[in-house]
Amino acid sequence: MGQSNLARLGTGITVAFHSITLELYKADPPDYKREFADVTHMQSVNTREFIAHDLYTPGGAQLDVAFDPSLDVSTAMGSAYMTIFFPTRTAADGTSQPAKQWSFSAALAEYKGTGPMEEKMTASMQCKALGKIYIT
Repeated sequence: MGQSNLARLGTGITVAFHSITLELYKADPPDYKREFADVTHMQSVNTREFIAHDLYTPGGAQLDVAFDPSLDVSTAMGSAYMTIFFPTRTAADGTSQPAKQWSFSAALAEYKGTGPMEEKMTASMQCKALGKIYIT
């Protein structure tokens, strides 16, 4: 699976995915979703009952980037390893929080360009996490 620098935010957040290089405006890491089994039975008293599954479903990373009309999106449609780097930051209480990175296998699920806004053409990319997200 390929990997290269995709972009860097002014905040220091960087994303590596495939062989694409674009200016990054915003990066939202993937979310996690947990399923629940309905175990309501005849003795349940006016309330549905649920049990949480042990499996989690990873969501997708949402990236807002500069739109490049010459980009051949089909070259990035396969799966690749994605890494989102979060720099060292200062917490609200003034303590220093160490740099972190989220790494996971991902596939480009959606790429959508938009018209110019404030003299910029932007695009949004949704990259679906294909498995466990490793935080180091």
